[in-house]
Amino acid sequence: MPAHFIIITGTNGVGKSTFGANLQQSHQIPFIDLDLFYRQKFGSYRQYTQEEIVLASRELESLRENYFRNNQSFAMERIIQTPQSIERLLQKAKSYGFSTSLFYIGTSNTLKNSEDRIKDRVKKGFHFVDFETIKNNLEDVNKSFKLVVSMFDNITIYDNSKDYENAKRVLDVRNKEIHLVRELPAFARELIKDTFIEEKLQII
Repeated sequence: MPAHFIIITGTNGVGKSTFGANLQQSHQIPFIDLDLFYRQKFGSYRQYTQEEIVLASRELESLRENYFRNNQSFAMERIIQTPQSIERLLQKAKSYGFSTSLFYIGTSNTLKNSEDRIKDRVKKGFHFVDFETIKNNLEDVNKSFKLVVSMFDNITIYDNSKDYENAKRVLDVRNKEIHLVRELPAFARELIKDTFIEEKLQII
């Protein structure tokens, strides 16, 4: 069995970090949470200097390289703003013989849900993200999804609309074939529009 490289994506406030932490616990694999990494390294959530960002990026690259070299399955969260931002990572994963998976976490009424969850998160000491950033990231992630989805071996879409409940798996594609599909919420139907997944669903 090949090792697995998993990217968990979605806009701010949809539950990527919580999902990743649960995945880490249930499957006993490392999970790279960027927000937590920066907080642990620099002590607080704030505007980081360019020097700090470069330093953290080098450490994260070294960490990922170590996992690849040791054939260690791992997951990371990433707001995929452009396909180019993950292409090199995917190429490296495949060069080491890893299976690649994309987990998309979404919600119905995403912008409102995300804004409310982030406000709640700030009360607990986590960082604030403004509405415009959430909106722009959602647009970028959804646009990028359509462009990168065919690069992955496996794709799973989760609906995390209900607070304090586990994300519900609504679509599971394995090795480019439909493995599971439930009634798709509107955000998921729009997400897969004009992709190979939509074509696959039309013939089953």
